[in-house]
Amino acid sequence: MYSEELEWQFRLTQNAHSPPPVLYLPSAVIIHYEGRSSAQVPFVRHYHFQRSRLLLARLWYGSVFAKLFLTYLVLSYIWEILIESSKDLLGHRRDLRRQRIAVYAAVVSRLTDTVE
Repeated sequence: MYSEELEWQFRLTQNAHSPPPVLYLPSAVIIHYEGRSSAQVPFVRHYHFQRSRLLLARLWYGSVFAKLFLTYLVLSYIWEILIESSKDLLGHRRDLRRQRIAVYAAVVSRLTDTVE
C-alpha cells in the first residue's frame, strides 16, 4: 500500500537491462492522492506506512537492519505518546490527544510483530 514504487524502482535498477526498462513520456500526467484511501482511519494509515517501510528495509538491508529500524520507530512513537500525554495533562484538545495516544500505542503493538 505504501513504498511499492520504491521497491519497484529498486528492482528495476538491480535487474537493469540496456536500454533501461523505463520509458520517459513528458506528456504523461499522473495525479497521486497521497494517503486518500486510508486518511479516514489514522491507525490504518500509520500502521501500513510504517509496516511498508519495515518490509522494504528488510528486503534491501536484511533483518538485522530492519530490527534496528523497528527499534527506532518504536522509540519515535513512544516519544510522540509522551508529547501527546503532556499536552493532554495540560488540557489542550484532550479528545484529539487521547485519540492519537491510542493510535500510536496500537501501531507500536502491531509493528513489533512485523519484523522476525
